[in-house]
Amino acid sequence: MALQKIIFEKVLKKDRFLLVETEKEKNYLLLADINFGEKEIKILDFKKFEDIQKLKKPFFLSRVFLALDSEKATTVEGILVVKRAQPQTAISESELDDLVYRLLWEFLNRYRRYAAQKLSLSDLEVMLVGIDIEKIWVETHAVVNPIGMKGKDFSLKLRGTFCPRSFAPFLLNLKKWTSSLVVVESGALLAALLDQKFFWVIHVLEKESLIFSLKNKETIYFKKLFWGRQNLLSALKNFFSLDEKTAEIIFSRYQKNQISPHLKRVIDDLMRHEFKNFKEKFLKELKGHWAFDFRFDWPEFFWPPDLKEKFFSFQQWLKDQGFKLSFNQDEVFSEDLSGLLALVVFYYLSPSLKILEPFLRRRIKWLIPTL
Repeated sequence: MALQKIIFEKVLKKDRFLLVETEKEKNYLLLADINFGEKEIKILDFKKFEDIQKLKKPFFLSRVFLALDSEKATTVEGILVVKRAQPQTAISESELDDLVYRLLWEFLNRYRRYAAQKLSLSDLEVMLVGIDIEKIWVETHAVVNPIGMKGKDFSLKLRGTFCPRSFAPFLLNLKKWTSSLVVVESGALLAALLDQKFFWVIHVLEKESLIFSLKNKETIYFKKLFWGRQNLLSALKNFFSLDEKTAEIIFSRYQKNQISPHLKRVIDDLMRHEFKNFKEKFLKELKGHWAFDFRFDWPEFFWPPDLKEKFFSFQQWLKDQGFKLSFNQDEVFSEDLSGLLALVVFYYLSPSLKILEPFLRRRIKWLIPTL
């Protein structure tokens, strides 16, 4: 089996990913062959499932990407700075090891208690399950390899993920499937997609909206508000006096533009009214530039200009990256699917600072029970 896996990856030049995303109301499983060199994605399976503990290992699996909801994981991005004792001397390998160690501990001290409070746990009940170095600076200069450079300040941008310690057996079992297991908080990583433009990112889900802050050189969970797809559905139910099932059918057809022009205009007006409520809710909370996305499909309609410029589509983002999708079955390129693909594409397309990986892994191996 190992030889077959090597042939699959080396000859076909692609990885087979198992992508799992949990949400409060539903979970998704996506099996896909991804060729990052050719920017090709072949969807082999995409479905909802109930129990994450009952996952079964697919054949020829290369990588597992686990995207947990904000009640199960906390991913934080932050920039940390340390002063060098001898700024006029060049950074050596041994000093670099020490600098990475110091900033790793600063990251843990700064964010572990926050993660525990967010997950409603004690400090001892959370564990670090992954950490990446995204950027390196010596003084104000972004570098790939800091060895040999001089300067007073040494900075790292780190992305770390915390989970409940009770998740360790499940993650260790996944680790048996592959040598490449990535665990993230899905909302935080998707928010990081937009970090060049906005102070706030809002993910609109089934019954709630999650707000992430991108200010102060951080990407971090802020809060949730109870406004989601169900508010749009309720507006439809109340206006037409419909039961739940009928409202779902009409809303689904509206999403797919499969209704009459007259009915579409009526529902468009209802949706615009709900979006006015949506905007008013968030303007009370947020100051500065913000954007939002839907983790469900949305039809073309006349957006109010002040909302249209703030709407972010993961489908469009994937197209802008040049990725081509193909399907093994009659699958639709939905926002659920594109959001999950955007997670893994963004993670693996992010700059890889391999020069520091040995230093980081040596220092974190005893901290992360799932390594």
